[in-house]
Amino acid sequence: MRKSHTKSLWLSNRTFFKLVLALILSPLLCAKAAESTISANGYSGLGVIPSAKTLENGYALFGFDRTLPGAKNVEGYNTQIGLGLYSNFELTGRLATNDLKCNMFKAGACPANNIRDFSASLKWSLPIDWLTKNNASIALGVTDVGGAASYFKSYYLVGTKQFNEFELSLGNAQGKADYALLNGNFGAIGYRPNEWVNLSAQRIGSQSWVSASVQSPIFNSGIDGWLTFNQRLSQEKTTEKKWVGVGVSFPMDRTNKSHKVNNQKITSNPNKLVKETNPLDLEET
Repeated sequence: MRKSHTKSLWLSNRTFFKLVLALILSPLLCAKAAESTISANGYSGLGVIPSAKTLENGYALFGFDRTLPGAKNVEGYNTQIGLGLYSNFELTGRLATNDLKCNMFKAGACPANNIRDFSASLKWSLPIDWLTKNNASIALGVTDVGGAASYFKSYYLVGTKQFNEFELSLGNAQGKADYALLNGNFGAIGYRPNEWVNLSAQRIGSQSWVSASVQSPIFNSGIDGWLTFNQRLSQEKTTEKKWVGVGVSFPMDRTNKSHKVNNQKITSNPNKLVKETNPLDLEET
């Protein structure tokens, strides 16, 4: 009986990975090169699951949510900073806690089921030119590395593909901690009607969520601000029923900032690439 169950599980996983492979191999039309929001679960992406894209090289994201996905007590303070350290590689630092004030090192000082977890997460998108040319990506990642305790650790593989304004992600994760929400097969479908709005429906096992994000540049500073709106559809309380996330993305140096602002100006006014020059100024030089 056990052998039969193991065989059926292997066939199920094999079928799932065939679907992931078919997703990557089919033709694509357009894609957004980098992620621009941080998931409440410790990696770049919208909602609770990762995409195969990474943060843009040279940019940092700061995000805050009032939910701790997977914890026994899901209400808390989830503070993250993500760094696009190299092309296709990101590092995210996370402080997840139910209480900002109580002393976790003193027995009985905090209510039951309260946690405080300071950790890092890594995501690497495979640098395969063929995938890039076809607007697809595959990534490997790990969550909750380091820290005194590991509450949310997962290892995952995910593939992402774009269909015009639509994006599809499929993956599989192995949860290695009691509170690891990312465990088993997962997927998401997203819709991006324009550069600043993103909608997504996600599923991990039998649990599901919907999310939306709104993003806007802050003047001409090269900094973008964003809001996420999230709703849990399933009954199991692995996140808050509803929560809002806020964040900003910004360049880690002035060169990147100037480049981004200049690109926005060129895109918005392509006919004014050269400043008007007075002929007398040329004669003086």
